[in-house]
This record gives sequence, C-alpha cells and structure tokens, in this order.
Amino acid sequence: MSKYQLLSERLAARTDAVWRAGFAELEEVLGFALPKAARSTGAWWANTPDKAHARAWLDQGWEASQVDREAETVTFRRVAAAVAEPVAKAPAETRALGMTALVGAAAAVLGVAFSLLRRRR
Repeated sequence: MSKYQLLSERLAARTDAVWRAGFAELEEVLGFALPKAARSTGAWWANTPDKAHARAWLDQGWEASQVDREAETVTFRRVAAAVAEPVAKAPAETRALGMTALVGAAAAVLGVAFSLLRRRR
C-alpha cells in the first residue's frame, strides 16, 4: 500500500469536480506531514505519473492545479474517470481497433468531401 493511499481514497470518494484543500487538511488525511518540497516548490505538485504522490490523485482522475504555497492550498480538479492503464499500455488489439476506427472515420470524411466536390462540377 502506498503511503498516499488515504489521499487516493479520499479523492475517489468525492462527488464534486473541484476540491480546494489546505496543506494541513491533506496532512490530516494522510496522517503525516507533507514533505518540505510540497511547501517550497511547485514541482512537487506536478501531475507526473512516475511519482507515487501524484499517482494518488491521477489514478482517481484528478489533477493538482492552482498551488498557492503562501496560503498553503492546492486545488484538485476532476479531469476524467480513472483509467487503470494509460492508452499507450493498452493491449495491441485495443490499439488496433482504435486505429481502425480512426481510419474508418477519416475515410468517411473524405468520401463526403469528394461527393460534395463532384456536385459542384
């Protein structure tokens, strides 16, 4: 279990699209103090999936934004339903189906465009 699991669970349980949280509130949820970097640099709040703390919100479909280190607040915004795996790691069959749909849609658009051009002649 990640040490940020409790934050992840809190975000998963929320029904709203925006949560403005104070650093003290986050520390209460987590049960420990945020690292010094959370208070000293905006980089700690970057939505970087290779960081365990960022995955706590990203895996639940949230992003951190509007970090105010002076007021010690961060705004989390719901951006999408949580996805277990990024599209890039989807099985080859899924990617192939996506490409097939994309090519099919492009062909349909071109077909309509050619039909319209023929009518103009």
